[in-house]
Amino acid sequence: MVRGDTGVTAFLTRRVGGVPHLLVHAKLEGGFLDRIELAPTVQYTAANHAERIGDDRPPFLDFVLSADPERVRYDKLHSEEGGRFLNAESRYLFVDAGESEAPLEAPPGYAWVTPGQLRWLVGHSHYVNVQARTLLSLLNTGAVRL
Repeated sequence: MVRGDTGVTAFLTRRVGGVPHLLVHAKLEGGFLDRIELAPTVQYTAANHAERIGDDRPPFLDFVLSADPERVRYDKLHSEEGGRFLNAESRYLFVDAGESEAPLEAPPGYAWVTPGQLRWLVGHSHYVNVQARTLLSLLNTGAVRL
C-alpha cells in the first residue's frame, strides 16, 4: 500500500436460522504457510485493484461500499497489521447482508460460516488470515454485535 491508499476489509453478515454467519473467502496467495486461508468477504486495496472495472472488481466490494448506514454494524479505520506497515490503513467493516440482498448460496470460493467455526480454526494453524482474525477479535471484545 502507498501512503493515502485506504483499503477496505469487510465481512458480510447474516443470520441463518437465527444464528449469525459471516461470508468468508477462501484465498490462495504466495507465502501462505498452508495452501488456503480464509479471508474476509472483501479484502481490497486501491493499489491492487484501481484499474479494475465491472466484473473484474473484487466480488461484493460495491455491495459493501454502497450499504445503507443502518446495515453497517462496524466501520472504523485501522492501521494494517497493527502498524507493521508504515502508513497503511484499511476501513474494517461488518455489513449486514440482509435476508435477500446477498445470496444465501455462496458463490465459488466463498462460504457462510459461524463466528464460532472461525474461532475454532484460529486455534489450529494458519487457516484464518490476519485480516479475518482482526475482524473476529472485534466480535470477541463486544465492539460488534451481530
